[in-house]
Amino acid sequence: MIDVAVVGSGHNALIAACYLGRAGREVAVLERDVVIGGAVSTVERFPGHRVDRGSSAHLMIRHTGIVEELELEHFGLRYLDCDPWAFAPAPAPGGAPLVFRRDLDATCDSIAAACGAAHARAYRRFVAEWGPRSARVLRAFSGPATPVRFLRAFWGLEPARRSGV
Repeated sequence: MIDVAVVGSGHNALIAACYLGRAGREVAVLERDVVIGGAVSTVERFPGHRVDRGSSAHLMIRHTGIVEELELEHFGLRYLDCDPWAFAPAPAPGGAPLVFRRDLDATCDSIAAACGAAHARAYRRFVAEWGPRSARVLRAFSGPATPVRFLRAFWGLEPARRSGV
């Protein structure tokens, strides 16, 4: 007898199904597509080129411990750390493509060639400002989603304590 029916087989649904199964529940995952995995499934988008369906920024799970806890590598999961890690065709005919690399200077050079120096400077500022924010995002989502966790991670706040408690 099925205890829980999980509708859809995106990575979040599959993770939930795994944990429910580990907790002793009988789980059925229902998917209407021919491929499981949702946006993180790999498909041949162009002849000879296999890519994910849409979650090329599937990075946060790598910082949660879930991959290791569920031993997903034993089931074929592997991540490729690519450089360049993102590419976009030239925004204008005859222009330069956007190529995002691990090296910030190389990425900014690409942005400057494709879009202009002002955009490259703006991207450099974005990266500098986002660094501390990304650490807070990872802290916020590294455990159960609770208001207290979000207050601490994003604003460094502690919940108000009632007097006499």
